[in-house]
Amino acid sequence: MERTATIVSRGPIFATASCVCGGMSIVAMQLATSYGDDLSLALCRSLFSMLPLLPILLLRHARPSFHDGLALFLLGSLVAGVSPWLLFMGLERAGSTMAGIIVSLGPLVTSVLAWATRQEAFSPLRWVGAAIAGSAVLLPILANYGHHSAGSYAFLAGTLLLLSGTVISGFYNVSCRNLLKRVTPLSASTFTVLGGFVSISILSFLNGNFLEFRFIPHDVILLLAISGIVGGPVKLQLWSVALKVTQASRVAVFSPVVSITAVSIDSIIKGSFPGINVLSAILLVIVGTSLVSRS
Repeated sequence: MERTATIVSRGPIFATASCVCGGMSIVAMQLATSYGDDLSLALCRSLFSMLPLLPILLLRHARPSFHDGLALFLLGSLVAGVSPWLLFMGLERAGSTMAGIIVSLGPLVTSVLAWATRQEAFSPLRWVGAAIAGSAVLLPILANYGHHSAGSYAFLAGTLLLLSGTVISGFYNVSCRNLLKRVTPLSASTFTVLGGFVSISILSFLNGNFLEFRFIPHDVILLLAISGIVGGPVKLQLWSVALKVTQASRVAVFSPVVSITAVSIDSIIKGSFPGINVLSAILLVIVGTSLVSRS
């Protein structure tokens, strides 16, 4: 009983670590966007996500039942296949600024879906906390918002692509939460990444550019390898552990940490210390997560 309580109390730690990995992955993806088409970049990244988990498929105890494995595979085709592709396209058209805004909507999207599927009861305090934490990234990114053209078709299209990816993530959170009652986090991560790799491979083949990633520069491949491994199996494993021991909306409230991490790393790369906007955003995350934890 005491051991279970300890694991549950560490749910926020696993969620935060997962989001930090997600932020690092987004920075690597942003740096790679101009060196190839979106589908080829997504396929290359997905390949590196899959490679570390291949040995897990050979372990009998790590295999879920056929129906659970199929469900995780299909969920993975969305969250680990289609969603990164949407993110690449969204980053190219709308930029990391709007990506940060959309990611900040993650807690609210998950809370709405968890309530709609009757997984969680309606809690005003939790929704307020999710909204506060979700708004955290607005401060550090609105300072750079002016260079976007609000009337640009490409910008609007990029925003919709990013929003679609956030909805997919929310759907994964509430769906995977049920599956994790029967499978281990490692099994969930493995079959999720496998589904993503297969789906993005099929899309690349149908699009006629299955082998185009051969022309991606070697240094960019290194960036995609970092993004694929850190933002794939490592991030998903931490996220799956958090979902197994914590309610979906409580896990999703840490999503803004992804954007804060990305903004902070971007500041380091550019040689500028994170400003008051980033520090204020971190404070908002602390306030928002505190409210959710008490709800």
